[in-house]
Amino acid sequence: MTSVTVDGTEAKFSQAQKDILILRPLVRDDRHELVIRYSGKPQPVPAPTTREDFSTLGFTVTDRDEVWTMQEPYGAYSWYPVNDQPADKALYDITVTAPDPWTGIANGRLVANTTQDGTRTTEFQLDEPAASYLITLAIGDYAHSSGTSKSGVVLDYWYPRGQPLVLDAMTAGNAAIDWIEARLGPYPFSSAGIVATDSMSAMETQTMVTIGDNDYVRSAPVLVHELVHQWYGDRVSPADWRDVWLNEGMTMLMQGLWESDNASEDGGGRPIKSRIADWRRRDLGPARRLRPARRLRQGPVRRLEHLLLPALMWNALRLELGDDRFFEIARSRLAAHDNRSVTRDDMYAHWEKETGLELSAFFDAWIMGRTTPPPGV
Repeated sequence: MTSVTVDGTEAKFSQAQKDILILRPLVRDDRHELVIRYSGKPQPVPAPTTREDFSTLGFTVTDRDEVWTMQEPYGAYSWYPVNDQPADKALYDITVTAPDPWTGIANGRLVANTTQDGTRTTEFQLDEPAASYLITLAIGDYAHSSGTSKSGVVLDYWYPRGQPLVLDAMTAGNAAIDWIEARLGPYPFSSAGIVATDSMSAMETQTMVTIGDNDYVRSAPVLVHELVHQWYGDRVSPADWRDVWLNEGMTMLMQGLWESDNASEDGGGRPIKSRIADWRRRDLGPARRLRPARRLRQGPVRRLEHLLLPALMWNALRLELGDDRFFEIARSRLAAHDNRSVTRDDMYAHWEKETGLELSAFFDAWIMGRTTPPPGV
């Protein structure tokens, strides 16, 4: 870092590895403008996971000098100054300059795309607040296309030039948006897109879903999962990583429902009842000995077996209430917590208020209990 100013006045600061301490007295609830000037060569940081598809997080440069970022539960701090935890949302304007014809891709609407002296500069504007783990940056030789859902949502597709099969996979997003909107309400943001990177995973980066370089993460079910996150996880985010199950369970259930509604070569078309039975068998394995909330916070937070328990929980509530009432409340919860980061207590309170039921024991049994509740609980 080269300088820090607060409200236009230079401020003293100290830095200990990733943490910056700004030495300036403040008054509670006052608003201030903080400007940090910095430069350097970003590098990824170790990931708190034993997953096989990635071992680092944050700013990654490939052997071809392309760039991609992925940062759940953290890693944004590896390339820009940020309070890197999910409860601190912010608006973003991102400008990227790269050698032409390469293109920089980020969250939000593309508001400028210019070339000059052999470089290309793109400007993206995210006009809804986002948590830092949902920010994306990709730089490479990208081609651009777009598609439109039946409801009129325009999806921008950024894919490696000369790879039309990647574009073909992305176009599943058009129908996915319509299917999700029928259950969770209108798409919540002013822009939508998908960018393909050289990673091996996928991520619900806000308004610009990131998909990696293998057939699985480019498959329609995974794309549905990440698009559902635009509602559950992005529009309404967890206030604490211990509650990541709030959105992961809902997206996993929605993925299962979508697969049951859409016959496909990768196993779609199976009735949801059969899927739920299979999920129960898998969840009752040895990993179930750990409390679910602990499993979900200690990582890897996105392994399939860690998503099954909260998906089973949401399904139990869906069966109790019926689809119409369940999704009505799911939509009202999004509206009540629009653009916020919420805790499990916020979630308990909303579902109890809307159903008129006492549900804290139900949620605690599923999330904090040592055994999977039986069917019907």
